[in-house]
Amino acid sequence: MPSATTGENQWAQSEFARVRSLAERSDRHQLVERPQDADLILFVGTANFDMWDLRSHSCWKLYSQKCFLLSGGDRFFPFLPGLYASLDQRFFDPRWCRPYCYTRVSCDESLEYSDNPDGRRYLFSFRGNVSTHPVRTVVMQLSQPDSVLTDTGAQSYVAANRILYRDEIRNSQFVLCPRGAGVSSFRVFECLAMGRAPVIIADDWTAPLGPDWSQFSIRVPENQVEQIPQILAARSEQAVLMGRLARQAWDQFFCANAAFDYIVSQCQQMAENRRSRPRLALYRHLLRPFFFKKCVLQRAFRLATGRAAVPLSDSESTSVR
Repeated sequence: MPSATTGENQWAQSEFARVRSLAERSDRHQLVERPQDADLILFVGTANFDMWDLRSHSCWKLYSQKCFLLSGGDRFFPFLPGLYASLDQRFFDPRWCRPYCYTRVSCDESLEYSDNPDGRRYLFSFRGNVSTHPVRTVVMQLSQPDSVLTDTGAQSYVAANRILYRDEIRNSQFVLCPRGAGVSSFRVFECLAMGRAPVIIADDWTAPLGPDWSQFSIRVPENQVEQIPQILAARSEQAVLMGRLARQAWDQFFCANAAFDYIVSQCQQMAENRRSRPRLALYRHLLRPFFFKKCVLQRAFRLATGRAAVPLSDSESTSVR
């Protein structure tokens, strides 16, 4: 499977390095040098909302049937087949695009698992930037004595906040995981790694295939957030077992030693019966203001500047078999 970036997207460069590191941990698949020798070709990230940098890429044109995109973006239209970390359920199609775990979380070795049932003094907790989605404002209005809710603003990733964030997860029976700018959240998978049951508040989120999410997570509709204290109090005795099952799912599907094999297996399943293009019904979403504006502006920019996709260089390409 060749894996590549086009060189324009700095985020994709970091993501590409993480995917390479995960691939090197796999004993089921191996990197090869040439795209023609690969069973699958994986592109990591895209510089354009309409994915033109990949759609016009020579490698994609030559080997389109075995090419897939790995994208961790928050908001997108799935012009290309692949795995999307924040997949809106309206776009989900197992023959075209599937959800997956964030590679950043899979590579995070600082997420420590703790199975101590006695140190969980909070029924639930949440620490994050409330401004990324209205449902987080509703979450902050919950009232429960044995809980901790903190709006960090734009300082979510400051080191001190990250330390407090993980301490609170470790001391919680459940962790609230409301959607943010995208339908998914890093904290869902961070909870799995740390052995805590996530409470997923994201109506449009699509769970990665494979795990039985009902065993170790709770989904609460966005219009029922105010019921969370009662729901979690009623399931408090199940929290320790759910946390253990969450960690088991992490080890089986998403940890550093399993993540790349999971990515490959999902692509292989799509390749067996892949569509030639996205379902026609999906294209109506391009009329939504956000998508329409993005597509029109990027096409206008290309026409005005004449800029084409950056060619793939040998230093940016590896292959996996």
